[in-house]
Amino acid sequence: MINKLKKIQLEINEIKAQKIFQILDSFKNISIFPKKSGYLIELFIKDTEFDKELKDQINKYFKSFVVFNIKKKDWIHQNKIDDKGIESNLFFISQGLKNKKGNKKFNLTIPANLAFGTGNHESTFLAIKAIEYLTKSRKIKSALDLGSGSGILSFVLKKILMTRIISTDIDEEVKKCFFDNLKSNNLNNIHFIKADGFRNKELFKKKFDLIVSNMLCNFQKKLIKNYYLRLKKNGQLLISGILNIQENEILMICSKFNLILKKKFIIQNWVSLVFIKKGN
Repeated sequence: MINKLKKIQLEINEIKAQKIFQILDSFKNISIFPKKSGYLIELFIKDTEFDKELKDQINKYFKSFVVFNIKKKDWIHQNKIDDKGIESNLFFISQGLKNKKGNKKFNLTIPANLAFGTGNHESTFLAIKAIEYLTKSRKIKSALDLGSGSGILSFVLKKILMTRIISTDIDEEVKKCFFDNLKSNNLNNIHFIKADGFRNKELFKKKFDLIVSNMLCNFQKKLIKNYYLRLKKNGQLLISGILNIQENEILMICSKFNLILKKKFIIQNWVSLVFIKKGN
């Protein structure tokens, strides 16, 4: 039996954007496309998630919305058809279906699946560029990828760094995708921990030179204090998955915890922010 999804397509203006994102940030499978006057949002959810509470919330803020019934298999298949691969300074990343190799130092194969992160989304691509920047000028002996999804950022880190990487995610389906991708890229020495944020005893006493996280803004805001606590002195934090209208809110919270903005990467309306921890 093929599990069915619903795709809910919404349009919002700039004025309503912040409130709507607070409602929708709890969903993992969400795409946000900036437009001249606002945003087009595509929300992928299971049939069971489209309940009365969500319908009431959507009806409250939208005059109209469109719901499509799709099959997970069809969604993944279409992503595979559209695969063109992406290139950063060091990487060529594709789904590996067209036997195409880029003229880059590293190649990664990340098939489209239920776990977020093939490199095509702006937030993922920005995070890859930021990692290339961070690993160019510093020795990093310990790194954490929080909310790893497909594992793409962990694999980028592992290709560049000769150190052990810890990756976390809460989703059981993501875990399977992660290990399938790990195997297909012939990588090892990446330790996967199933965790909701930092809620796992394996993470309690660990501190890191680098933490990377590509998640939506509401998730990031809740984790900033823990980012500070889990970074070593002068450790660095990469936050991606942030829209430009959300940037100031992230900066304000980070400043309360002595996380100082070091570098910003921008594509269209998306930003990735690099911070350095001051203090112990």
